[in-house]
Amino acid sequence: MPFCAGVGIVYGLMTYLTNSILPALVLHAIGDVFGGLGLLTNGQSEWQSPVKPEPLIWDSDTDYSFWISCFIFVIIFSAAVWAFKSLAAVARESVSNKVMNVFRLRK
Repeated sequence: MPFCAGVGIVYGLMTYLTNSILPALVLHAIGDVFGGLGLLTNGQSEWQSPVKPEPLIWDSDTDYSFWISCFIFVIIFSAAVWAFKSLAAVARESVSNKVMNVFRLRK
């Protein structure tokens, strides 16, 4: 459930900042393609539980793949924050340019 909420927030934020649903629609379609490929290659969806559940991190110990996953998460999260800040700056600039054009037309 937290994954679905996070994805919904990303789609909503992207739609709000671009004032268009098209970028979120494209991102959702790409996610569906990857989900479908995962279903074809693994025989089950990513949300279905595996036959043998993996032990929890506090029951086992951290391993190399855990730390690699954490590192990749930090890099992707940082890139996403940078991208959304850039998108917000462009959206603000676009809105301010539209407002200035409206005032120029009135003179």
